Amino acid sequence: MNESEFLSLYFEDTEECVVEFEQALMEIEQGGHIKDAVDRAFRAMHTIKGNSGVFYFQDVVNFTHALEEFLDKAREQETPQFSSDQLSQLLGSVDLLRARLNFLKTGQGADSPLSTSLQWKPSPAKVPAAPKLEVATQGQEDWQIEFKPKLDLL
Repeated sequence: MNESEFLSLYFEDTEECVVEFEQALMEIEQGGHIKDAVDRAFRAMHTIKGNSGVFYFQDVVNFTHALEEFLDKAREQETPQFSSDQLSQLLGSVDLLRARLNFLKTGQGADSPLSTSLQWKPSPAKVPAAPKLEVATQGQEDWQIEFKPKLDLL
């Protein structure tokens, strides 16, 4: 297999990964199986990053690495939640990635290296109201004990 055949396979595989990434993001946006969708999006970026490194497409490697790191932080959450701005940036990254890959493949379009400022800022955890423990005995005052941990306790 010659280099152009390898490149052709790279672009086919990469487009499949971009489609998988985009579908996973739309599932996240619709509130589907978020954990599974985040895992699929992560794997898609991981694959593109590795394959792009073979051909020294360093800006693609750096861009997908940033997305991969962001998604990895989301994967660490029990129930990842994304702000509308984060989802908008993730979905916008699909267009940026496709435009860059098209330029690398055809030489047509804008030669704009990829970059992102996307950072994981998890939504504040929704802490359920602390259960109330009530102990009452006849003839004595009623006691109520409440425990409200700070959000950063864990």
